[in-house]
Amino acid sequence: MTLARVSAIPQGPARSEFRGSAERERIVSSTLDTWRFSAIGNFQPQGFDHAYDFAKFAAAVLQGEGGMAIFRALRAGLVSIGQPQNLSGLAGSEEERAMFEFVLSFNEIYETDLVAIRLADITVHYEPHGKEVVHVTPPPDEAID
Repeated sequence: MTLARVSAIPQGPARSEFRGSAERERIVSSTLDTWRFSAIGNFQPQGFDHAYDFAKFAAAVLQGEGGMAIFRALRAGLVSIGQPQNLSGLAGSEEERAMFEFVLSFNEIYETDLVAIRLADITVHYEPHGKEVVHVTPPPDEAID
């Protein structure tokens, strides 16, 4: 049995939240990931006559409460699950094979320190007048949040 991520498609730009009082930034990135479950070989010791039977069982388990609990722990949700396909005998191979794909929605959350800018000088140069200096002073720390 193998499990492999086939693709990860970002769902728009990451969202960023800045908490000024804590000087922490929280970045949330969402993706739709397609995963492929492959069953290869003999599954009779596990009680299944064929790899296809095992793939059908695995697809059902992923949709049950145990599978959903695993996805929640990973900050993921099951979006869709494909029908298991019997691939035994393809290309002349006698080996038992079956597979199915499923799509998960993932939210990855990163937190990092981000020091608030307390004072900034911005210098703008343009022709023909020369140089302008602009001073930017943010509100007091209590107001940043």
